[in-house]
Amino acid sequence: MSESKIIPINIVFSYPVHWGRYQVLRDLVQNFYDAVEPAQWQDSFHYAYNADKRILSMEIQNNGFSYEWLLHIGASTKRNDGEIHAGYFGEGFKIASLCAMRDFKWGVTMQSRDWILKVRTIVDKIDGRSMQMLAYEIVESDFFQGSRLFIENITEQDYRLFIDVLDSFYYPENKLFGKPIYEDKWAAVYERSAVPLNRHLPVTSQFGTKGAVFCGYQMLGTNPLPLIFCLHDYENADRERNSLLRVEVEETLIEIATIIEPAAAVVILERMRRYWNTSSSTKKIKVEGWSAVVNAFIRRVSISDSAIQDFKSRNPYLLCSEKAITSLEKSRKHQALEWAKRERKNYKIVKYTFFLLGYPFLNDECKKAGGFIKEDRDPSGIEIRYIDILETTVRSIYSDFFPIQDQFPPVKIIVNETAVMRGLASLSKIKGIEKNCDGYRIRYKLHCVHLKEKMMKPNSFDMAVSTYIHELCHVFGGDASSNFSAALTTAMEILLEHTKEILDAKIKWLSIAVEEG
Repeated sequence: MSESKIIPINIVFSYPVHWGRYQVLRDLVQNFYDAVEPAQWQDSFHYAYNADKRILSMEIQNNGFSYEWLLHIGASTKRNDGEIHAGYFGEGFKIASLCAMRDFKWGVTMQSRDWILKVRTIVDKIDGRSMQMLAYEIVESDFFQGSRLFIENITEQDYRLFIDVLDSFYYPENKLFGKPIYEDKWAAVYERSAVPLNRHLPVTSQFGTKGAVFCGYQMLGTNPLPLIFCLHDYENADRERNSLLRVEVEETLIEIATIIEPAAAVVILERMRRYWNTSSSTKKIKVEGWSAVVNAFIRRVSISDSAIQDFKSRNPYLLCSEKAITSLEKSRKHQALEWAKRERKNYKIVKYTFFLLGYPFLNDECKKAGGFIKEDRDPSGIEIRYIDILETTVRSIYSDFFPIQDQFPPVKIIVNETAVMRGLASLSKIKGIEKNCDGYRIRYKLHCVHLKEKMMKPNSFDMAVSTYIHELCHVFGGDASSNFSAALTTAMEILLEHTKEILDAKIKWLSIAVEEG
């Protein structure tokens, strides 16, 4: 073997950059990954660990290169053949080697073709001051067509970290990958396998560790679905940041939606079922921007008639929900939702954008079925006496439970017998933090209670009183709110504690019918 030569790298050993073990190992593996296609990675890349000597070795065959590529940052060993590749050979080699030697006391040696390169330091002078600098020691060797890397002083814990690093690269045999859903040269989507993400992989905090996102052939973030999304044509502008931000994950998935075939978009859209009724302002879903992602996959499905039919055959009973702004719109939406709950078709309410796939709107279907309150009227005759019994009963057993002062809200009679709702409360939101005697916050002012005409009948007392109390409880919140549910439960418990008063009221109710003849 010939004498060695020393090549200064012009990086001061104290250069203030600090990569962790994971990032150093990842960048060293990257040098090999860039030299082969992802489909050949499993068969081309080989590694071994000698626990006694504490040496980790990596190797690929038939991919040699000149060490001069390791002298420069940004010089690619790949020819410009129009293909998309993961990065640049040697781009992070210098910084990775610096941190490996200085921070972890690892020895780094590279071999390819007719040379062996050992990373070391030299002392050089800058403005008269002696400075420790990074350098390469190069010696000639027997010809080896491939490339090898040896890292010394690797502990067993370091080696386990190296195994975890391999999960961060895109290749079909990656143990995180399940069944492929879509693959081409630009993007891919896989199911997630049952193998959990190791703790070193980058996580997008709002999305947890259910799914993964690979950009530029490396895992850079996560998503909330049991899927792996891969966007190959991606440039990571910030190598120092460990993981993608929420908005970057969403932008990546939206871009993938424009690439994949509509048939694949059908499969992926079905996996997003829990987000079919989300919007950017939905408070109950923590994935704030997921509405735009769902929209992107809906639009991709919508460009293909066969994909639309496939999706609709699997999901026949969807109804598009429109945003309600005015009090009237909110009331009609509430009625339509109640109607949909009672339909035998088990309708699922979804976001507005699903109309692109030919689904009807919620309000339109409710109107066709006669589910809306078409009109109501003031109570008359015997109905006025029935309502007086309801108000008297509530006043006697509920004391300060309901925020009713001297006068109860007026009652209107629903005359449309096909309307699905037995009762309805007309409300307006109030400010402040006033609470009732049981500590339930009062959120709405009650302007009117609507009761169906059939409840103003001699044998309808039980239905009338339970519906009336239900509507009064809406001062504490909407049907889906926890405050309303808790208050209604308490109200029903109070009702059960006053069986004598309820029985007396029922007798009066029945006697009115006799008096009226």
